[in-house]
Amino acid sequence: EMLEEISRTTSRCLSKILNIKHQITFDELIKEISAKDIDDDLRKEIINFSNEMMEKSYKDKKPSTEDIEKLIEKGVNIMKRFLQIIYIEVYLS
Repeated sequence: EMLEEISRTTSRCLSKILNIKHQITFDELIKEISAKDIDDDLRKEIINFSNEMMEKSYKDKKPSTEDIEKLIEKGVNIMKRFLQIIYIEVYLS
């Protein structure tokens, strides 16, 4: 299912970006992200995304195509923000 693939992919990417040795659940991600030194707006965005992913995953009703597209867009935006931060730290510091 598409939602499961989005979940696996974003979880795997965020685990690597945050230097977490294993792929984590969104519930674990919320706990981990609270302890990391990152931008507050990005932290809130990740927490909101994680909560939304958990909500959609546990519903009996299959998410609509529009819901899936919104989740993909949110996940991509989070990755872009992390890549911008990494770029700035590596190349502009």
